[in-house]
Amino acid sequence: MRCLHEQATSEHWQDWPKDLAARRPLALASAAKEHKEEILFVTWQQWQLDEQWRAARQAAAELGVDLMGDLPFVVAEDSADVWKERKLFRLGLRVGAPPDGFNAEGQDWGLPLFDWRAMEQSDFAWMRRRAERSGKLFGLYRVDHVIGMYRTYYRSADGRKSGFSPSDEDAQIRLGETLLAIMDEYGEVIAEDLGMVPEFLRPSLTRLRLPGYRVLRWEKDDLWRDGRMQQFFRDPAKWPEISVATSGTHDTDAQAVWYDGLSPEHRGYLARIPGLGQLDCNKGFDDTVRDALLRVLYQSASDLCLLPFQDLLGAREQVNVPGSVNGRNWTYRMPMTVDDLAADQVTSERLLHLATESRRFPNSP
Repeated sequence: MRCLHEQATSEHWQDWPKDLAARRPLALASAAKEHKEEILFVTWQQWQLDEQWRAARQAAAELGVDLMGDLPFVVAEDSADVWKERKLFRLGLRVGAPPDGFNAEGQDWGLPLFDWRAMEQSDFAWMRRRAERSGKLFGLYRVDHVIGMYRTYYRSADGRKSGFSPSDEDAQIRLGETLLAIMDEYGEVIAEDLGMVPEFLRPSLTRLRLPGYRVLRWEKDDLWRDGRMQQFFRDPAKWPEISVATSGTHDTDAQAVWYDGLSPEHRGYLARIPGLGQLDCNKGFDDTVRDALLRVLYQSASDLCLLPFQDLLGAREQVNVPGSVNGRNWTYRMPMTVDDLAADQVTSERLLHLATESRRFPNSP
């Protein structure tokens, strides 16, 4: 497909000559013959990349490190998957997110809607292949936008039609649990269960024994007390074991920025968590706040603790701002190399102490 894109100046496959777009055998055979050398070169590149990835993963494993990856929820319409497997997609409908507390108009991602009935007829063979590949690349992988595996929000291109597929809640639960059970066959799965999700999602993940996320700033209850609304943060020490403890995601601002944005009153609500009571709610973020927040996450009941690099350092960069398109999104890079980090004795010892005292380091007593 790459060769055809280059020949067609990167036009969408739907704009290619009709026989190629429809994948007619004679047209495919002719294109394969015409681009024989280019196809061989791309095949060699992919083979070499796979060999290098396996070698890198083996080298990391020898140091006690494994790799975690991401299984994107859906693929682009102008992709090899859709070009080849278009019967598995409803191309007239676009995937997105429904209106919610974060975006009153919802989101239109411009991605094609899965045809779940067509996928089920092949026992979800395409999904199985994706899961199998992820399991070969990573020790564990995150299923992006996991609620989309249960129900997918869509709208038509003109915006007149919208809804969920499937539309019935029982069917949604059956679909999601079927797909996640398939994915769990091929590797260790983490479910990205954040945002405005239905009440059935977390109980479903619990039944499947799959960990979802617990983000400190969002694990709270708003309750009326003494005539006003107050926030009560849930103690990380009481979070479920089958979960992932974290301070934020690629879509949130850094923990330092979030904390400085809290009023002294709301910092006081946070300080009710055991281990945070010593915080001065009238002062902003500093190294003491950084380490106190990290410590309650390291010492959470969650089996796994995954933390953004920025929050480990107390930095303020944000990876992505949802709903925006600009040159800064997804450009974040660590401000130091791994060698520089290893040479930073103060930081290394601080992080090692957090890991050992919480018994998250492999050799912790």
